[in-house]
Parts: sequence; C-alpha cells; structure tokens
Amino acid sequence: MKAIARLNLDKLIDKGLNYPLVLIVAAPGSGKSTSLNQWVDRYAISEDEKALKVIHFVAADKFNQGDLLFEHIFQQLSAITPLWEASFFKLFKSDQEADAATLIDIFIQGFDQIAHPIAIAIDDFHHIKSKRILDIFNGLISRLPAHITFVFASRNHPDLSISKFKLEERVLVIDGNDLKLSEEELSSLNQLLCDSKIDELRLQIL
Repeated sequence: MKAIARLNLDKLIDKGLNYPLVLIVAAPGSGKSTSLNQWVDRYAISEDEKALKVIHFVAADKFNQGDLLFEHIFQQLSAITPLWEASFFKLFKSDQEADAATLIDIFIQGFDQIAHPIAIAIDDFHHIKSKRILDIFNGLISRLPAHITFVFASRNHPDLSISKFKLEERVLVIDGNDLKLSEEELSSLNQLLCDSKIDELRLQIL
C-alpha cells in the first residue's frame, strides 16, 4: 500500500506521550489507521533499550467478552518487557471475570515496575462497547504513571470520561481536522500515485 510520511501527525502523537491517553477520532477513510501504523513502525526499528516501546493491535468485538482484552494486553506486554509478579499470572487463570478494582490495581503496580516508556496502541477502538471494560480503562487512565500512554484510534468518541480527562489534562484528542492532508502532503501524494506534479490551482481547490 502506497502512503506518504505524515511527519506532523507523528509529532502530534509524540506530543500525546505527555498524556495518559491519546484519542485519534475521525470518520472511516480519514487516515487514522495509516497514521497510527506509520507512527508505530517508526518506534519498531529503534534499537535503543531506553526508547519508547509500543504494543499495537486492532480491537474486535470478541474483546468485549470477559477479560480477553486485558489478557491480550498482558500477553503483548510480556513479549517486550519482563513481567511482573505472581498476582498477574493468577489474574487470568479463572474463567470468571476478575474484580475490576483488583485488575486496575495489579496493572498499575506492574506499570510502576517498568523502567522504560510504553505506549499501548489500540486501533478500531470503536468495537469496544462493554461498560465494564470502558470503566476499567477510565480507572487505569486516571492512575497511569507518566511513562505509560494509551493510544486509541476510533471512528467515534468512546464512552470514556473524555470531558473529565480534558479538564484534568489527561487526554490529547486528534480529530479529522488534524488528519487532513496539508498542501505539501497532497502534492507528495499526487507525485506518489500519479508520478506527476499537481498544479497550484488544483492544489488550492483540494
């Protein structure tokens, strides 16, 4: 798939690492997934052990069942950083849902033990509709240590405490306006797709 570099968007998501949550919200086809993938790929090639580590996956309806989503996050984290204490491994052994407060506490304790920054990027977050799961994310976002950031890409605003997080400066929202191509990016895209330079008048119309 052909795509142009979105350096300004990269910088905007990087700015969001100062917040517990980056929410990329825009209509289908606006470039959310492409921009998120490019940002994730940039960090994937870093060999610096102290650099940001990113886990990245696409949400699906199945993640509304029980603790499957948080177990998946745990498995992804365990692949990139040493994990943590025995309580974490016991958490997902039962077929029953974990107590929400206990799950939040154990995740926070684990995050506190990680030395390097981590971003947990979840694309298609609009699939997550379970009130229990969203409430757990609210609890986590309210308590995340400074070196941990969630990055959610969604077609609509998820039922999280976004207004509260804005007041507390816990969220950076990237919307459709931020995802619009600049004139320079439009010109680069036309060159990439058509192998020709777009004239200035048509560029201004676009």
